[in-house]
Amino acid sequence: HEMEHVEARRRAWTVEADARRSAESLFETRNVKEIRTIAERTEQDVERKQGELRQLIGSSYRDFIQSADTVVSMAETCMALVE
Repeated sequence: HEMEHVEARRRAWTVEADARRSAESLFETRNVKEIRTIAERTEQDVERKQGELRQLIGSSYRDFIQSADTVVSMAETCMALVE
């Protein structure tokens, strides 16, 4: 379990370093107007991804609740059969 945690931290550091290099590269190769356009597009992508994540979490939560209700119903049916 500790190795997984270490590996996850290593991947996070790698992603952060890659992002830093990408940002530095943008400032070296693009003008301010292009960087603003890229930033706006990135912000739009982030907002879209957040919406997708909310939908995914919401549907998973609804599925979980439905499954829990089914389990409760099954338990009640079993108890009724035993009585």
